[in-house]
This record gives sequence, structure tokens and C-alpha cells, in this order.
Amino acid sequence: MRFPISLRQGDEIPLNYIKNLRIKLSWNVPHKSNWSFFANCFSENTFECNAYMLMYQEEYIADTEDIISYCNSEHHSKSLKYLGKCVNDRGGVSEIMLVNLDKVPLKYDAIVFIANISKAISRGQDFGMINKAYIQITNEDTNKKICRYDLAGRYDDMNTVFFGGLFRCKNGWEFAAIGEGTMDESLEYMLTQFSQSENVAIAL
Repeated sequence: MRFPISLRQGDEIPLNYIKNLRIKLSWNVPHKSNWSFFANCFSENTFECNAYMLMYQEEYIADTEDIISYCNSEHHSKSLKYLGKCVNDRGGVSEIMLVNLDKVPLKYDAIVFIANISKAISRGQDFGMINKAYIQITNEDTNKKICRYDLAGRYDDMNTVFFGGLFRCKNGWEFAAIGEGTMDESLEYMLTQFSQSENVAIAL
């Protein structure tokens, strides 16, 4: 089997016997030659990545302290940490998080990785303007890339995208490629949409 495994929307992959993961969310900022006016408004700081540690009680729920991002960089359990943002000279932007699956408290059933465009509505921006967006999972202990999911859907008018998630299952954990977009940035709405998504298998 060749690694990293390329996933499509709805695919799942087991993460048996893997303890430490590096999660990378990445995309390209539009070039000015392609987007003229819109490209002038985009920068590496236009985007925000969040990881939601979720509990399942008939639907997924989360507390504000369970949302990890640049402004709350480490979960109190020490199981999830936001490392920061990387920008290259070709317009690529990546945000990195580390997950220690052994340290995730038993009350959490999922960790979901989400990106949104800050002030998208007022700026007239959406994920349909973004290209080469993907999420990649790497074994942090061996530096071996496990899987990668390239978003291939249409995200016009969508200002928030669920890239993928880690789900607790009978044999440990698995990663699911989600690729769901929404126009609503509120936590309550996103969790409702996520719980009802047909592309997410609740592996409990």
C-alpha cells in the first residue's frame, strides 16, 4: 500500500496503534492575476482554523473550552495543541495541530477540523475562490504521512468548511474525510449541520 493514502469525501481510514498525529490544513491564497479585486482582500490571516473536541449525546456537542485555535492553543487535557501557521512564497498557507490520541479523555468522541474565512460575508469572500485545499494526517512519531484528503467539491457561498475529523471507534480511532461546507459561522449551527451530515459515520 502506498502512503499517503488519497481519500475522497466520506472515506474513512483506521488509525490503529498510532499515538501521535500531526494534522495539516492547507490551501492556496488566490493570485492577483486570477482574482484581481478579490485577491487584494485575501491574505494568510483571512483564514482561521479550529479543532472542536466533541461529545456525542444523541448529537454532537462542544464547550467553548473545547475549541482549539490560535487564541486557545492547547486543550486542558494536553491531548490537542495548535502549533501555528506556515506560509510559503507560492501563496500556500498551512496550519498545523498535534493530537495525542492516548491523552484524549474518554468523554470525547470526536475531534473535528474546521476552517473559516474571517468576516467572509462583509468581504464578499467564500471558499469557492480558494484552490488546492486539503487536510493531511501524519504519524508524528515516525514522520510518515498516513492519508490526505483534497477538497474537490464546490464551495461557492460557503465561508466555513469541515475538512475532516477523528472519531473514536471500537478499535481505537479513525479519520473521516468530511468536506462539508456551510454559510453560517455560529458554533450551534455548525454542530447541528455536522451531526446531521450524511458524509459522517458516527463510529460509536
